[in-house]
Amino acid sequence: MHGHWWVVVVAIIQEKDLLERVPLEDPRPDIGIGPGLSALLTTSRNEKFDPPRAFENARKQLAKAQRKMTRQFEARKTLHQRLVDDAIAWGMEILRLKDIPLSTRLKNQIRGVKLHTKVFNIGDYHHKKTASIFENCYRRVAVEEHGL
Repeated sequence: MHGHWWVVVVAIIQEKDLLERVPLEDPRPDIGIGPGLSALLTTSRNEKFDPPRAFENARKQLAKAQRKMTRQFEARKTLHQRLVDDAIAWGMEILRLKDIPLSTRLKNQIRGVKLHTKVFNIGDYHHKKTASIFENCYRRVAVEEHGL
């Protein structure tokens, strides 16, 4: 996913090994959270956790990079068509489009359109950061579940 390797490890473990029992003398408070419409999460203490607007912030950059890459692919198709026309005129073998190597500029542009990965990483970091806040500050977290 997003240009990285991943692996799935399956293990059978006991539930008692999975869940740590929270000691009763833990001084941290309990809290309830619920997913909301105006904020990502709202706690029972009325704290709101909003996600970063990474995609909205990167939308213009991404659109510009994708337009440039599309123009380069169209130029490649035009070059291929000219080569096909010349090959027909000279009675030579016709090259397929996939046999024509990508230009260095196009390769660099393909590598450069990594904003989707950047947006994913920003969101992923935010979710992990929010989860660590709840883990460190509260003893138990109750989550409201509804089918929105």
